[in-house]
Amino acid sequence: MTIEWGGGYAMASNNTKRDTFEIPEGYEAEHDSEGRATGAVRPRGSDLQPQTPAAVRQFGTGATRDLDANKLDFEGFLSPLVLERYAEHMHKARRMPDGSMRDSDNWQLGIPVKVYMKSLWRHFVSVWKLHRGLPVTEEVRGEVIVKDLETELCAVIFNASGMLHEVLKAKKNG
Repeated sequence: MTIEWGGGYAMASNNTKRDTFEIPEGYEAEHDSEGRATGAVRPRGSDLQPQTPAAVRQFGTGATRDLDANKLDFEGFLSPLVLERYAEHMHKARRMPDGSMRDSDNWQLGIPVKVYMKSLWRHFVSVWKLHRGLPVTEEVRGEVIVKDLETELCAVIFNASGMLHEVLKAKKNG
């Protein structure tokens, strides 16, 4: 099969079949080391580089993919059990004292790092006490609430995540 590139168009032919297609805006043709078009396109200015045979996984089906050794592994780094329990905790915390529900991303509007830090420490101490077998209670609007380990761990995650969110936001904004 021969591939010819020109004027933003690609033409492929193999004696009997001839196809042409336009390279999408924002993309460019990939070329081999001798400057010949390979028939592949990549985002213009992309840091994606042509793959060497040693940097390609080949599957039994014949499909190929680049290696994933240097890519973030969200599926491996996170636990669906933890994320689900955390989401349950966060959903419950959306209910305001007047019965209304705040938006799930309300915290992203901005809470001072100092507030996160103080809350993080309170919940960390609760986790520590529960880990040591000590009871943890809190009085809320005249009602005594017995704290549990799962809820306190979720509160630690929330405060650590919120604090990190503010730190990263400040770093991004200079």
